[in-house]
Amino acid sequence: MESRKFGYVRVSAKDQNENRQIESMKEIGIGDRDIFVDKQSGKNFDRENYQLMKRMMRKSDTSLYSLT
Repeated sequence: MESRKFGYVRVSAKDQNENRQIESMKEIGIGDRDIFVDKQSGKNFDRENYQLMKRMMRKSDTSLYSLT
């Protein structure tokens, strides 16, 4: 089975815009369905979409992060 690339985008505040980070992920070949976004503090890893991404990944997959 071929490995997949996953992208994770996090912005700290709800009024911050994640669009530029998402576009950067797409430019390097990560598809919409493989980009996960959370809008909350980075103080811990209890973030819904981060946890979902981790559950979907296999050992051969790659994850890329963009955090602000």
